[in-house]
Amino acid sequence: MTSHPEPIDAADDSVEGHRDDSEAVLVVGERSEDAHGHTCRALAADEDYRFRALVGDADPCADTTDWYGSGVFEKMAPAQLGIALDDAIANLVSVGDTPDCHVCLDGVPGSLDEHDERAFFHFLHALTARVTDDGGRCHVHLADDVTARTVAPLFDRVVTLDEH
Repeated sequence: MTSHPEPIDAADDSVEGHRDDSEAVLVVGERSEDAHGHTCRALAADEDYRFRALVGDADPCADTTDWYGSGVFEKMAPAQLGIALDDAIANLVSVGDTPDCHVCLDGVPGSLDEHDERAFFHFLHALTARVTDDGGRCHVHLADDVTARTVAPLFDRVVTLDEH
């Protein structure tokens, strides 16, 4: 039986100040600049290196590109993003000590068919493992609850954004 991470309501400020050594967080909720933007910045606030990856041409949940000064990868297919992020992380790790690194993934298409959802699951599995294996952190923004339920087991915790 698969264990799902316990959802966290972002309104209770549990996102801020919560840091584990390595962690993958799923941020779920309707596209809302205020909610997603606040959560995105809070999750990556203390990191030395922040990367943002935007999938394809889909609209992102948050406009936080300016917050990610270490690198922004835009309008790439998941496979291209995986290679670009892997190279960026490998370069950081190659300098000797493991720096604090955070990856934000946004712009995931709203509804995925079964084939695309399966491919996206495999992509997220590889991404979260790559980032956290080297002590980094990542979070993924999703507006689609169906896809979120499918990929939730890949994450250490789920932050559910509430529209108030």
